[in-house]
Amino acid sequence: MKITEIKQKVINQIFKNKMVVNADHIIKKGHDINKHEIKMVLLHGRHAFDKNHKDRYLAFGYYNKKKIRVVYEFQNINDNDYLIVITAFED
Repeated sequence: MKITEIKQKVINQIFKNKMVVNADHIIKKGHDINKHEIKMVLLHGRHAFDKNHKDRYLAFGYYNKKKIRVVYEFQNINDNDYLIVITAFED
């Protein structure tokens, strides 16, 4: 799949309300990023393949004067595809 197709899949999952944010991990790590900021970077940011993990992707962008990086993947749970945000942080 091309990165443009990945970004379109992200957009589709967000608008279908099928985005899950691993908030416990994000809060535990002390990152000051909220779900709205994550969503905006996923919708409007630049996307790339994760070089270290197969089937993981990155989104980069600025929102609320923060440079944000989001790590995400797609998972099929009970025959439904979901966008899973693994982590997000100020870069």
